[in-house]
Amino acid sequence: MKKLLLLVALCFTVPVFGQTMPGMPPLQDSVVTESDTLLSEDLKSDPALRKWKSMLVDSVAHYYQDSIRTLRDSLARLETTGTPGASATSAVYDRFLEERYFRYLESLADQKQEKVLFGLFSRSNPEMEAFRINELQQYLQMFPPTARQDKVLEMLGDVYSQARQPAMALGAYLKQIMVFPATPTFSETQSKIIKMLGEESVFRNQKTTVITYLNNGIMDQDYRDNYYRYLEFLHRIRIPDMSPWYFSQVEGFLREFPHYEQNDNLRLWQAEMYETLNQFKKAAYAYQKLQVLHPESGYIPQTYYRLGVIYRDNTGENRKAADAFTSLARDFPSDSLAIPAQIAAAKVYADKMGQFPEAIEAYQRVVNNHPENPKAIDAMFDQAEIYLKKMNQPAKAIERYIAITEKYPDFKEQSGTAFRNAADIYADEIKDYATAVDMYMKFAQRYPNHQSVPSRLAKAADIAEDELNDYFTAIDLFELAQKKYPESNAAKTAERKLPDLREKAQQPAE
Repeated sequence: MKKLLLLVALCFTVPVFGQTMPGMPPLQDSVVTESDTLLSEDLKSDPALRKWKSMLVDSVAHYYQDSIRTLRDSLARLETTGTPGASATSAVYDRFLEERYFRYLESLADQKQEKVLFGLFSRSNPEMEAFRINELQQYLQMFPPTARQDKVLEMLGDVYSQARQPAMALGAYLKQIMVFPATPTFSETQSKIIKMLGEESVFRNQKTTVITYLNNGIMDQDYRDNYYRYLEFLHRIRIPDMSPWYFSQVEGFLREFPHYEQNDNLRLWQAEMYETLNQFKKAAYAYQKLQVLHPESGYIPQTYYRLGVIYRDNTGENRKAADAFTSLARDFPSDSLAIPAQIAAAKVYADKMGQFPEAIEAYQRVVNNHPENPKAIDAMFDQAEIYLKKMNQPAKAIERYIAITEKYPDFKEQSGTAFRNAADIYADEIKDYATAVDMYMKFAQRYPNHQSVPSRLAKAADIAEDELNDYFTAIDLFELAQKKYPESNAAKTAERKLPDLREKAQQPAE
């Protein structure tokens, strides 16, 4: 019974203490220590007291939630009764509401008072950490940067650190010293950051970048530019565990500066962060949002390309992928992504959708629109491959290969490969052996330095011997291989086969 009375007495003490804030002195240390010690021991051993635990915290939480609602109501009345155009953020600068709210936050952070306000719990209790985080964030939303946001950000970083959320803590600490570099506790917060980077494995990939940035000194301009550079740095280090903080900070900037000329950057960064998190649907919506809200942005071609990649590789929406790539190539033909996008569209048609005529047409747009670019030659090779392997039209494939040799004669390696491939089709697909041998001989004459010439001379000699019974041509081809390419495998084959061929050539024809 004595223990229960002690708990009830503490319950009545809490609201009385709360009503004295701010202005009244805190309870004496001896009272706090004695109550805390007795209750902590009893809670471990007495089940009757433990069931009152949640009731006590609920009572305290409701009391402070009522206090916050009162503050908000007062703030709203100041806004509606003030001068025309006055905002809530300007109204607080009679310092009345902001001062009381700040003192309230200080009381939440004070260790000794906390043991009375939220006694029965340690500082690492998740419920109370979440409560503190919410209250600190409410302050940041209600009051302008010219209040004490730097100090509140430090307090928020401390709570996140206590809650074992190091990425979120880093986000708050970095905002304090990057957005408010004149903060009196700059050095202390910088030390906290460096210590945390050394202790937390989650930062192993970003540790050097952050420390280098801090050591190089933080530039101080106006609030908006500081804020923007801070978001740019968060995007650069891109820590997945920090993503909730990152998204909230970007949205906060967009609300505060809706017409800033670089907001398209922020929306692009949002989309890229979603991709980093493998949240591809959200990334697609973010890229589309950038297109709608910033139609003149220089990032529009990039958004189309990323949408195409997401649809192709992550959501399986191949038609949308092809349309996105095609839109980029059509609407931004001079952009550096136009050719890769058109080729990507062709590959989606061919490899994902099996629409080979559409793929041929997409490749042809590369050839027509960018004839001087080497990628046009690659596009013609891809067309020939589709004709040969997907559409079973070897004659069309030969036509595209010969077109490469005629259109790009100065590109010796590519032209030679195209001519060789055409000859291979005559030999292996069409079985026109006489034409194949003739093509191989021309291949050796036109492209003597091509790496495939020796092997094709040997292949032509074998065809002449086995398919055409033309031993003299076979001998000429092998001898050419020996003379021109003495170190090649074709020369070794010629050395082995020539004696037998010469003997066959001496025999009378049947």
